[in-house]
Amino acid sequence: MKIRTKICCSHCNGSGLVELSSLLERTLRLLRSKKRVTGATLARIDGCKPTAMNNRLTALKKHGLARAEIDGRQTFFEPEETDDA
Repeated sequence: MKIRTKICCSHCNGSGLVELSSLLERTLRLLRSKKRVTGATLARIDGCKPTAMNNRLTALKKHGLARAEIDGRQTFFEPEETDDA
C-alpha cells in the first residue's frame, strides 16, 4: 500500500490532515527526484505547460513541501526536508 503525503486541511484551519492531490503528489515526486530545478525543466519532463508546473510548484511551496530561490530571471525549486521524505 502506497503512503500518500498529507497536508493541513484548509477547511478546518489546519486542525485536520487531508491527502495531497494526485497531481501535486506526482509533482512532488518529480521535484524530489531532481532536487533543484526550474519549473520549465520539470514541465518538459512532465509534458505540461510551464505555467501549470509553476502553479503546482507554488502550491507545494504554500503547503511547506517545497522552497523557491530566485537566481537572476529564473526561480529554482527544491523539496523541503521532511520526516516522510
